[in-house]
Amino acid sequence: MKSIDDAIRTLREGKFILIHDSESRENEVDMMKPAQFINARDISTMRSDAGGLICVAISGEIASKLNLIFMLIKHIKEII
Repeated sequence: MKSIDDAIRTLREGKFILIHDSESRENEVDMMKPAQFINARDISTMRSDAGGLICVAISGEIASKLNLIFMLIKHIKEII
C-alpha cells in the first residue's frame, strides 16, 4: 500500500489491509477489514493465520448487555 488514500480505497472495497506497528514498539502486523464485509471465511482466516485475537469496536451499551469487561481488567484479575 502506498498511501493512506490507497488504504481507505481498499477498505471501502471490502478488502483487508495490513497495518505494521513500529519496529521499536510491538513490531507486529494487524489485519483490518470493515465489519460490514466480514464473513465466516474471514473469521476463520484471522483465527488460524493471524494469531487468533479478533478485536471489534462496540459501544459501551452493547458491552454491558453482553456482560463484557475490559481486557485490561480481566488480565489484572488473572495476575492477582
